[in-house]
Amino acid sequence: MGVTPLDAACQVQQLAEKLRKASPTGLLRDLFAPSEEDQPRRGRSQTPGGPPPASSAAAAAAAASSSAAAAAAAAAEAAALSDADVVRMVVRAVENCKPLMKVQQSKSGTKVVYMPKPLSPDQSRNFSIKWILQAAAKRQEGARGGATMAECLALELLLAYQRKGAARTRRDEIHKLALDNRANLRTKWW
Repeated sequence: MGVTPLDAACQVQQLAEKLRKASPTGLLRDLFAPSEEDQPRRGRSQTPGGPPPASSAAAAAAAASSSAAAAAAAAAEAAALSDADVVRMVVRAVENCKPLMKVQQSKSGTKVVYMPKPLSPDQSRNFSIKWILQAAAKRQEGARGGATMAECLALELLLAYQRKGAARTRRDEIHKLALDNRANLRTKWW
């Protein structure tokens, strides 16, 4: 028994609602927009212990206007990303990590043989979601600054959307192993 498109849409809506609640502002796009801390600082850095660099009023005004323009551009980019776009991004991230095959181990005498098996669409989707969640949990454990699971999950979803990240790497490893062992594929004739 498979999942109907209506059930899948409900699951996506539930995931979007959970992510929306995890967002500090209640908007999905804020999970994917870079924060002010992540933005590189523009301007000259101070040398520690030394006096601040001398600058003219015109240079200070130009620096203020360029940083304001950069902040406005980032805000416009974040505003352009609507909740529907974020849901599409999550769905695309899951699709990008879906494996087509799995590899089962079986023994032939004393030798371990890897046999590739095709996956159903439901199994494929479940593996993809599981791998993304595992990668986010692993990222959270390794985070030094105490990153929240929502931040780690948002980052993993963004990486999966870009066809990068741990979940996509795992999918590629499984496909490579299945391709290397395609000679062990047993075809059924009955």
